[in-house]
Amino acid sequence: MPKKKGIKIAYNPSLYIVKNHSRSVRSIIKHSEIIIFNKEEAQALVNSMYDNIFNLLFEVSKLGPR
Repeated sequence: MPKKKGIKIAYNPSLYIVKNHSRSVRSIIKHSEIIIFNKEEAQALVNSMYDNIFNLLFEVSKLGPR
């Protein structure tokens, strides 16, 4: 719905939210223009312990944020 109305979403999920509501977070991220998180939140989001930030960002980018 936001996309149809031209609304851009920026999202900053906490580690608690990422760990306990990952399905909802993934849905929001799919429609987000910008996501803001730290390394631990990104690792929890993609369920991985990548230490290389480029690999981690690549995996997050697959979730659909622009």
